[in-house]
Amino acid sequence: MKRSVSVLFIALLVASAFLPWPSIATATPCTSLPMQMTQVEMTPTNWSNPLLTIPKFDPINGNLCMVVVRLSASLEAALHATNTAAVPASLTATMNVNANITAPAPIANFSATPIASMQTINVPAMGSTDFLAGPVPSFVEQTFTTPGDLNQFVGPGTLFFGASANGNFSFTTNTGNADLTGTTRASAKIIVTYYVPEPGTISLLGFGAFTLVTRRRTRR
Repeated sequence: MKRSVSVLFIALLVASAFLPWPSIATATPCTSLPMQMTQVEMTPTNWSNPLLTIPKFDPINGNLCMVVVRLSASLEAALHATNTAAVPASLTATMNVNANITAPAPIANFSATPIASMQTINVPAMGSTDFLAGPVPSFVEQTFTTPGDLNQFVGPGTLFFGASANGNFSFTTNTGNADLTGTTRASAKIIVTYYVPEPGTISLLGFGAFTLVTRRRTRR
């Protein structure tokens, strides 16, 4: 019985060596390689960048066992209200800012948490007031471990992403003689981290197989 179990274990171990690595990678402890990042810094809207790239995983670095993708954005609206009247003024400002990241399969697209705000701003007589909405950060993190998903990250070339942001503001004067200027801004960031099996994992599997074979020969 013991001999049958040992032979079966060795057969499974040897067979697994000939299977595509991603099919067994999910049960293997993984370690991360240096992250790959591309981004659009905080920039006044409206803007669009359709060509953000991340290098694909190069098999020379080992066998890919996991990919973690983090898509994020940060939005803000900065307003400056002035009052030229000798009495205090009040105005109502409406601000809208949004950002989106488009991603290649199997990564899902990302829409940032938008700014959609209405704010009453009081301005002193013959004075000014600054108002900042945000920054409002948001992100999504996606993890990929299945063979079909991992294969789409492997090979020569790059992963192509796109990012865009739009914003606007308007105001109505309630009292006084106020005016409003400002900007809406947004940033976007893409981080891809590739994972490979820990160095000791393959060694342990090989050592285990060698030990079983040696014990079997010794008993004979």
